[in-house]
Amino acid sequence: MRAARTAMAAICCIIMSAACTKQAQETKYGKQEETIEKFVQQQTSKFNDARVVYQGGVVRIVLSEGEGVELSARGSAVIRYAGYDFSKGSMSASSMFATNDRSLAESVGWFVNDSTAWDPMHISLSDKDVVPGLAKGMAGMKKGEEAIILFSGKYGFGKHGLGMIPADAALAYQLIIEDLEN
Repeated sequence: MRAARTAMAAICCIIMSAACTKQAQETKYGKQEETIEKFVQQQTSKFNDARVVYQGGVVRIVLSEGEGVELSARGSAVIRYAGYDFSKGSMSASSMFATNDRSLAESVGWFVNDSTAWDPMHISLSDKDVVPGLAKGMAGMKKGEEAIILFSGKYGFGKHGLGMIPADAALAYQLIIEDLEN
């Protein structure tokens, strides 16, 4: 009987601990979403023609409109991009973790001898390895469109992180769609 009570107490502690951890993570994501919204407001006041698109937890700030058909959620695109750890609420040289834009890379002191690093990237939105927030944010973009896509860690790499990107980090991608196919 005592062993059963001890086991029940241990199970209750585990459940409560998991609930607290989940609540802390949701609170963190909520704060990230507030930071993202402040950034969106700053950008839309800076770029008068900017258009904002909200897509289920992901925000896209359209800086330059594209033309033609919209990229479908299962389509693919050829892009130029820069990815940023948005944990501190800005897109700065120190928070950039990847780019295939040679001039941008060199302007922040990145030099790579592999010339293929600067090739446009082909991305399929249905690929399970694509960051969920990026795929959500790109859906609906058009050829030639330039945008900033922002999302909390909930739609990024989550609790796992990746390389220079910490776990639960909010992310921002600035990209241009060079071509697309649905």
